[in-house]
Amino acid sequence: MQRLIEDKKQYLKVPSLGKISLDDKVLDDIYQYHLPPVRRIPPLLWSRIRSDLPGYLSERAADGVIVLNWYHQQFRQVAIERYFKNVNHLETCHSAMAEYFLGVWGGVPKPYQYTEMQKQRFGVTENEGYNITIKDIEISRQLALAVDALRLSASILSRNPGMLAFELLGRLLPLVQTNSYVSKLLIKILLNRCDKEAPHHNAFIPAHHCFHSPGGPLKFSLEEHQFAVFGMQITSDRKLLVSTSNQIIVWDISTGDIARVINPNIDGVFFGLALSENDKFAAAYTNNNQVIVASLVSGEFVTIDPEFFFTQMEIQTIRFIGNTNILMFSKSRYSIYTVNGILVSQGNENVHDKMKIVNISSRDSVNFLLLLSSEIDEWSLVLKGTLDGNLDPEEDQYFSFVRITLSTSKYIISERIQDDLTNRINYIKVFDRRNSKQASWIVGVIIDCFLLYRDRCQLTPVFLKLPANVRNIPIRPNHTTTAITLAAHDTVFVAGVRKHLFLWNVVTTELLRSLDAHFGRILNLDSISQQGQSILISSSLDHTIKIWNMENICEKSFSVPAMEQSIEKISVAKDNPTLAAVQTRKNIGIWDVKSHRYIASLVANVHGAVVSDSMLSADGRTAIAVESDNLLLWDLRTQSVIQSVHAPNVFQIFYMNKESLIEQKVGRLTIYNASDFSIHYNFEYPCRTFKECAVLKDGTTGVAVTLFKGHDSLLVFDVVEKTQKMKFRPRLSKKQKDTIINKVIAMPYSNSQVIVVENDSKASIWDIKLRKFNRTLSQFNGDVSNDGKMGLFAPAKGGLFIIDMRTGHAVKTLIGNVAEGVNDVTCSFSPNGHHVFYYHSGHKTLRVFRVLDCQLIGTFRPHATITCWTYDPEGLSVIIGGQDGSLLTVILNDPIAKEETLKKISILPCRRHLAEFLHMPIPEENELDNFDLKNLGAPDPEHFRLNSILTNYVDSEFRRN
Repeated sequence: MQRLIEDKKQYLKVPSLGKISLDDKVLDDIYQYHLPPVRRIPPLLWSRIRSDLPGYLSERAADGVIVLNWYHQQFRQVAIERYFKNVNHLETCHSAMAEYFLGVWGGVPKPYQYTEMQKQRFGVTENEGYNITIKDIEISRQLALAVDALRLSASILSRNPGMLAFELLGRLLPLVQTNSYVSKLLIKILLNRCDKEAPHHNAFIPAHHCFHSPGGPLKFSLEEHQFAVFGMQITSDRKLLVSTSNQIIVWDISTGDIARVINPNIDGVFFGLALSENDKFAAAYTNNNQVIVASLVSGEFVTIDPEFFFTQMEIQTIRFIGNTNILMFSKSRYSIYTVNGILVSQGNENVHDKMKIVNISSRDSVNFLLLLSSEIDEWSLVLKGTLDGNLDPEEDQYFSFVRITLSTSKYIISERIQDDLTNRINYIKVFDRRNSKQASWIVGVIIDCFLLYRDRCQLTPVFLKLPANVRNIPIRPNHTTTAITLAAHDTVFVAGVRKHLFLWNVVTTELLRSLDAHFGRILNLDSISQQGQSILISSSLDHTIKIWNMENICEKSFSVPAMEQSIEKISVAKDNPTLAAVQTRKNIGIWDVKSHRYIASLVANVHGAVVSDSMLSADGRTAIAVESDNLLLWDLRTQSVIQSVHAPNVFQIFYMNKESLIEQKVGRLTIYNASDFSIHYNFEYPCRTFKECAVLKDGTTGVAVTLFKGHDSLLVFDVVEKTQKMKFRPRLSKKQKDTIINKVIAMPYSNSQVIVVENDSKASIWDIKLRKFNRTLSQFNGDVSNDGKMGLFAPAKGGLFIIDMRTGHAVKTLIGNVAEGVNDVTCSFSPNGHHVFYYHSGHKTLRVFRVLDCQLIGTFRPHATITCWTYDPEGLSVIIGGQDGSLLTVILNDPIAKEETLKKISILPCRRHLAEFLHMPIPEENELDNFDLKNLGAPDPEHFRLNSILTNYVDSEFRRN
């Protein structure tokens, strides 16, 4: 046995020296054929071999048999020398193998046909085989759409596999009506599994198309970042993508997979990123002027705290000088560090208060500092290095685009690229092409267009005009909100303005298309045009990175409508639940949530409106809004203001007395008649801070929080009698000094009881007619079911409990006392009280629990942070508003009531194929539910924007005259 082991060791040493043993014993052992699982080498020796040769052995398992493969570089070299020395033969073999595995023959998707030699070698008699009879090329094309949909959802599904059905439906639903094959595919496979079987895994199902669909220009959607992706760089070999938010992530561009995650646990977010020339290091700076230098090879990082930068967000640019030094500078200071955090040099370049550093470039070990005046009217340049120079352009009302060179110790204008520019160039970017056959590009960003100049080509500059209503608005002289790049081998110019991508043909200056790419402002753009791929990469404030296929960039895509700002409030018409009013900071959007259509935008002042609060009537015909200190009554059919009254400093508005009265609370409580906005009743009352009023079940009695004799008290008023009935302090005993009231909630079933919430966990129930204390709720957050029998308690540190409102004790536990950190949590009952919804800001998930058995039946991981949500009156649908302005309608498909829910789902406009599959009649939409723009007699959003532009133009002409 010892002799055998010694021989094996010698055999292992020989190949490591580049030789192959010709010993007879070795050859006999090699040429023997053993059927597995014959054990040829002892397990101990195999363990030693595995540990000594980890890079040469690979283990594969198939049909219960484990096969160990041996690989060495010399094998590859010998195979290339013997079989692939002829380049033409190599291309032929590679092409044949590629066509075989792709199912392509003769350049088109057909079953592969064997050659005569292959038929003899494989022992087959048919050229094509039996697969031609079972393979449907058209179906395979549509199956590729499902694969692309999974690829687009890979980042979400890798962390939340229960979202599989939700992601597939959200991406493939718009393809049903446009493609018969996809319709069949969805009905037979995806629809049956997603709509019928998915509720057993996740009760959330989308009611409409809500994500980017496959088959269009989008190739990957990378959604691992938790914050905005401010930094994005591509390595020099164009294979890896490095991005930053609060952590550094390295992506494989070809597959969209994560190659490495570096989390330095910083306080804040990264604002900028730079890569070394050899792609070994990445340097990023935070909003706290902290610099992290990370090794992309090992993942180790070094933290640098520059002492030269004092104010927050002072660093504005970071870059590598070579492979070992890092340059960082602000408006007036600069520092150079090594990758190990050692200070090399630093300096202060305050020429005078109005000048600041725009750019620093290194040339022959000398730093040249370009300083630019911050005043628009004082346009001057100062170039400083080993010699100083000052260059003042001619004083006229036009700007010029020039090239400045150093000649005999002087800075001179060597070339005038473009003269007589009416608007100033806010940003200049050079696309260096020195390492390629193409010429470099110089791009200037102007407020209404882009100026493109091809360097050293004797060509005139090209102007690419933006659409009439789109502008590049700079936020500071050396920065613009527009991200730009050149793609498709410099034939297409791409600009990211706000959340849209604009693409121009560089040769013809034609605007090819505009693409609604992100939900937030686009921060970075880059492109790759090599190795048979032409892609575009964009990052945004919506926490995502998207990779676009430039070959399909003009393909049809299904846009997902969204609001431009974060959604603050959603109101659903009770009698007509297909209509919703979505409030943002600047306007109110009217939506048809049944078909997910953005109907119109309600805003009285298009220049600077600030919406404080809004409501939608039960019949969905009118809407009430507080906009810029004005109380407005909107007619939704004409989209016009029919009543308006000045109402400054409004804190809250709500309906009373069956929506015939509108109340606004500002310390002065004013009640208006809903028909003509005449004042019905008003009074003033003191208060420490504004708290929302509560309206009791009768609709005529209200309760406000007032300040009475220096203490928080309850003020009860009646809007019909126009009287203040009483004031009293809700204290348990006379010895109690004070009670701080945070919120007042009306009991849903009573005309006299209210819940006084004191803090996050304590409340009490009072009878306001008798001024009587009923009971204490020691665990209560402020949410109660519609029948008033159950309440919720969800502490910020974790846990979710259902309490009995009659006793105040927890009767059911939905989430135990788990330590999840202190986070913002929001929870509520569904309208029917059968389910509890729970949103956790740390996990960023919306979970739903069944009250009957306390089971978790669904987990929804949104693509954006949830800001608010509401329900339809039946509790079937949940309308969710996102921080990125997205509106999403989700159907709750409880497995217990699955069959009944499926019938309701089948009547949705996007689920007609489900109704056909279930053999259910498709009901016609009645006129009230069909919010067609023609029936409303109102213009669409494009006409609304056009009217706004024309109105602004007429106003400006009127002022000018």
